[in-house]
Amino acid sequence: MDPYPATNFANPGILPAIGHGFQQCLDSSTISCLKPLSCALFMPSSLVLYKIILQRLMPYVFQGLLIGMLVACGDHPAGRNNPASTPSEEKAPGTEPGTLDVALSKEQANNAGILLDSLRWLPLSKEIILSGQIEAPPQNLISVSIPMPGLLRSTHLLPGMQVAKGEILATMEDPAFIKMQEQYWSASILAEKLNAELILQQELLSTGASNPKTLRDLRSELRTVQVQAKSLGEQLRLLGLDLKQLNEQTMLRQVPVRSPVHGFVTKVHHSTGHYVAAGEALYELVDPSDVHLRLNAYEKDLPYLFEKQEVKAFNNQASQEEHAAHILLIGKEFAADRSVEVHCHFDRYDRNLIPGMYMRAKVLGKSQATACLPSAALQNFRGQHYAFEKVQASQTSHEFHFRGHKVKVLHENKGMTWFEFEDQAQIQHAGRSFAVAGTYSLLMLAFNKAEEE
Repeated sequence: MDPYPATNFANPGILPAIGHGFQQCLDSSTISCLKPLSCALFMPSSLVLYKIILQRLMPYVFQGLLIGMLVACGDHPAGRNNPASTPSEEKAPGTEPGTLDVALSKEQANNAGILLDSLRWLPLSKEIILSGQIEAPPQNLISVSIPMPGLLRSTHLLPGMQVAKGEILATMEDPAFIKMQEQYWSASILAEKLNAELILQQELLSTGASNPKTLRDLRSELRTVQVQAKSLGEQLRLLGLDLKQLNEQTMLRQVPVRSPVHGFVTKVHHSTGHYVAAGEALYELVDPSDVHLRLNAYEKDLPYLFEKQEVKAFNNQASQEEHAAHILLIGKEFAADRSVEVHCHFDRYDRNLIPGMYMRAKVLGKSQATACLPSAALQNFRGQHYAFEKVQASQTSHEFHFRGHKVKVLHENKGMTWFEFEDQAQIQHAGRSFAVAGTYSLLMLAFNKAEEE
């Protein structure tokens, strides 16, 4: 229970000279500190306390009078207590709760210096900020392996090392490698022997000293051996061996593993001495020749994007260093978060750009007709911009009704401001008139009315 009951100093009935302006100036902390004194204020023996209170209230009296006069400027001359003449109590047509609506008489509009102009739609190139990360296409992500099992005899690579195409990355060895070379050379030697025998049988057949069936069997056997030698030779090439450097006298016990591309190592899967299964990855490489930037664009940004459009990419750690790129492809499918992939190609690759790195990008969108008004038409209040549209007047004593719309400023140039309505449904008001002068008065009256309600 409040031990200091009775008097509320923010009540205009107690302080009629100050009125509504004084009510706005007294905050809750001031009132609470005056409550202990309010009970004694009206006692005959409390003149000293009364004097102290008046001294303390004097600054608020002047503030209250000032605000009261400002509010009076926006009210009807008949006064606040006349319900029939109070602008705040007359609703503009279509007014919704929470909107910034204000009604003025012709005289009030003239005193406020209000001028009207039509909303314009002028072209504007919108700068879009997108985010994403660097990626390499599947064809540039390489897993290095061999088609046969073997023992990893030597390796020297570490993640991040650069490698050249054809460079030896590791050496593998296994008895099966030697056996395959043996079979290849055996088949090659046998094919040479059968070919010589075939030539001899052809000469004998021409003199009638040979049987045609023997010649046919010899040809069939030669072709079979040649196929075997060809197959074994291709298997040796798959292992990375150069047959031109091999003969029956020099068989290799170790098989080199070579890099198929110029790039850098991202992963090393095995250490020396590990027995690697057929097809098991030894290393992961990235070919940076086609590293690109994948950005995520949302539906509202898509109308401003097109292929071959210039992009300036940067990361958060080095925002001053921009990397030129251009849009290569724009996706045709929405993800679960309603985003679309936009693939960009760098004009010049920087080796410091690593796949997986998060990036941001500035895209200067194509020109699009955007709402535009003189800069004086927009007012900023508590970080929010407002534009006041003249709406159709009702059959009342007021001739002008204005509605405040929340807008987002996009660009300013030479006294003109491009913006977009926060409520996209307001675009249909393109042909309406907006206040371009006296808008600060409209803003103050609208907020004063909202606070009263």
